[in-house]
Amino acid sequence: MDRNDRGTLRTATSVGVLLAVLGIAIAAGFVVANDDPAGADVLTDVEDRYESADSVVIHGTVTAEQDGTTSEYNVSAVTTDSEQLRVNVSNATEYTVFGHAENTSWVTGSTVDAPIVIRNGSVVGQSALSGEANASVPSENRSEWHHEHDGVTPENLSVSTLLEETNATAEFVETTTIDGESVHVVELSSPERDGPITLWTTTDTATVLKYRTTTPNGTMTVDVEETHFDVSPAESTFQPPSDDSWRTSVDSLGELQANTDGPIAVPGEAWSFESGTVLASPVPAVVSQYTAEESNLTLVQSNASAFSGSADDGRTVEVGNRTVTVTDGREGTTVARWSRGDLTVIAVSDRSESALLDVVAEIEFVDSSD
Repeated sequence: MDRNDRGTLRTATSVGVLLAVLGIAIAAGFVVANDDPAGADVLTDVEDRYESADSVVIHGTVTAEQDGTTSEYNVSAVTTDSEQLRVNVSNATEYTVFGHAENTSWVTGSTVDAPIVIRNGSVVGQSALSGEANASVPSENRSEWHHEHDGVTPENLSVSTLLEETNATAEFVETTTIDGESVHVVELSSPERDGPITLWTTTDTATVLKYRTTTPNGTMTVDVEETHFDVSPAESTFQPPSDDSWRTSVDSLGELQANTDGPIAVPGEAWSFESGTVLASPVPAVVSQYTAEESNLTLVQSNASAFSGSADDGRTVEVGNRTVTVTDGREGTTVARWSRGDLTVIAVSDRSESALLDVVAEIEFVDSSD
């Protein structure tokens, strides 16, 4: 799947979340005295309908049209009044699953190397990197690990706040039929948006049958095939992947080599291997711990783009044929960082700067097959 398809799959996932969580975006209404209802009233009716349910389960199809290309995905979503959520978006070859329960959100699928779990605002597994190594990642790249809409919650969203506190308008378009069912059509628009959102909702049960968003880049249409209210999903539906699914812990350098693709940074013979971890999330990385004469050494290496680019600050020195950036770490440690082609290596030690640079000079790269 190319980048555009993956971007569309992520967009389709967000549509599933939108359908599952926001009554605003899945609006419906009632016929009152044979008069056409106001668009805002239609939205309020559906908000009340979905928020009053203990749970909502939907199944539908997402169709994305862009630059003359049409892509289709299946979407299933379930949400509860306890703010639990699970959305599954898939096509014939790819899938993405997003979930949320209490203080934990997670995403997994064929487009990510390993499940990403965010608990209490922190990426699970990030602590496996030493604090100094994590701090040495450029700040503009660290921000990519966080969801751009972390501040948006269902509690601060409603039809009234949407229309009163923004420039959005809700216009009733018509009453028509879809597959023999009477539906209201409402169009949401805003000067801040590139195009309108159109909603088709049943006139008698306030249930969404269709949703379409239009922009200059294309259209995204969701056809809701099934909607079930007040079901009882199993608690396992919302459980995140196992916290250990993203890492492999080893006790020997040989095991670390066996679980790693590509060369591994290894210090001089004075250092004894203590432990190692192969991380798949939040970024692919190899972490190894060494000791020597009551000193500690942590080596972190990764091809991930999150580690690439210039360090935020530090002193640049030449160590042999390596250009090394040195910074002061936490609790008296020293951090050295350099690149070897696409590979970024970070060394963290409680030794002095000059002593750590001596260690860096002795580090060799051993192929995982050796």
